[in-house]
Amino acid sequence: MKTVEIHSLYYPDTPSALVDLHKRIMAHLNLPVIYTERVVRHGVWMDLIMNSTVADVCVFLDIDCIVSKARVLDNLIQYALKFNSFIGPAQSTNCIKDTAHVFASPACLVVSNSGYRALGNPTFLENGDCDVAQNLSRTAERNGIPYRAFYPYGYQKIPDEGAWRLGNYGTFGIGTIYFPFRRTDDGFVFHLYQGRKSQNISIFKDFCSAILEDKSPPESVYLSEG
Repeated sequence: MKTVEIHSLYYPDTPSALVDLHKRIMAHLNLPVIYTERVVRHGVWMDLIMNSTVADVCVFLDIDCIVSKARVLDNLIQYALKFNSFIGPAQSTNCIKDTAHVFASPACLVVSNSGYRALGNPTFLENGDCDVAQNLSRTAERNGIPYRAFYPYGYQKIPDEGAWRLGNYGTFGIGTIYFPFRRTDDGFVFHLYQGRKSQNISIFKDFCSAILEDKSPPESVYLSEG
């Protein structure tokens, strides 16, 4: 049987309501998570885990990112195993020169261990050309290795700096929902973004309540595509 580890990092000053809700959702779904409360660069932490784990698959889950059903994560894991690769939410970033490059973000990143090692253990650290984990996607692209970045459906709130562009696809923002395999009955991935800002936590609570009560998620206020 293939082994899986799920990891989530949060800083000591992360709002306790966010951490508590994340833990409650994952316990509700019977998904065991290894939580790390530590002040450490995100990419350094991911490097440490991937270079020491013996699990067949590693799942990285931001503390403000959740899945609605265990089946969602299982489908992502099966993709990583089938293709000996990785899969995660599509993201582009404005903090580097190449703002149009879309990559599999670390928010809900599922990585095959053997696939990672076949790529030469690329670092997850950000640099002048890459945001956190972007180097993994760039390394796969340079080596002709397929991976998957699943695109958002919509979001709840426009960030103060304006909606974030996602290559030529559209936009995403605070409270973004994803249907990784385009089938809404298979559940969703929800990423709050800017989860350390207390004014956004009510959005996270609404989605958590929908999961706990087995209800449909709140309708998106803004659609991502277009």
